[in-house]
Amino acid sequence: MKKIILSLLLLLSLSTFSQEVFTFKSGGRILQNGKLISPTDVRAQFNYNQNIINLYDAGRVRKTFGNVLLYGGISLVIGKFILDTNTYIPTPKIAGYGYFGNPIIENQSTESSRYPYYIGGAMILSAIPIKIGFSKKIRKAILLMNEEIKNQKTTSIESSSFIANSITF
Repeated sequence: MKKIILSLLLLLSLSTFSQEVFTFKSGGRILQNGKLISPTDVRAQFNYNQNIINLYDAGRVRKTFGNVLLYGGISLVIGKFILDTNTYIPTPKIAGYGYFGNPIIENQSTESSRYPYYIGGAMILSAIPIKIGFSKKIRKAILLMNEEIKNQKTTSIESSSFIANSITF
């Protein structure tokens, strides 16, 4: 029985050291032991390793820039579409009358510019590779974080207590 309990304890301790401490989820979320942590907590835990922080910050900046381009392009296209559908179409202006009494209608151009559609489309298309690149940088930073944790040579014991019972008969 003692051998079984001892082997279980050894295997349990090995399995805890083999698990990844930080994991990456979609959208740039980072989990630490299954709990979501904020970017400030990540920076606080690894402020001593500037390479990890620089890589992580570069990924966060790319994420923000990609979001600005993506949502800005979408809102530009939708805003221009709403503006085009709700514009006032003026009544035709009669310039005069022809020989048989037909009215001569002055051409008034109601066609609007198409440039906002092109600019919005370009913003959306340029946001796609930027948003793909941010996840690669953050994944690489998390890989370095996990390697840093595995390669730590110092250990700390927060608290310990020893209980000794002596039974005499």
